[in-house]
Amino acid sequence: MYLRRGYGGESNGVYGKLIYTLNKNFAFSASADYGRYKIDEEQESKDDVFALASRVEWEPVRNLRLAVELQDVRNKIRSYDLRLQGKASYRFVLPFSRK
Repeated sequence: MYLRRGYGGESNGVYGKLIYTLNKNFAFSASADYGRYKIDEEQESKDDVFALASRVEWEPVRNLRLAVELQDVRNKIRSYDLRLQGKASYRFVLPFSRK
């Protein structure tokens, strides 16, 4: 559960995530988020937002990670928003950081 209040308005909701590691190179995850938000103080009631995400991560070589994520967001502003995102990251290991 979360509760936020600040410059961007206020929101509260529930978030959950499941992660399944197939082996040392592949991992799958799925998450769900339901919340209510109010952007403007003068807004009478909060609006609903619901989001789902599914992600696959692959580490083909040590320190290089590739990921693909599918996101589905539904709220009052964007009634249906489906996104496919890709990510590549490399972790640099410096000699003095090894144990």
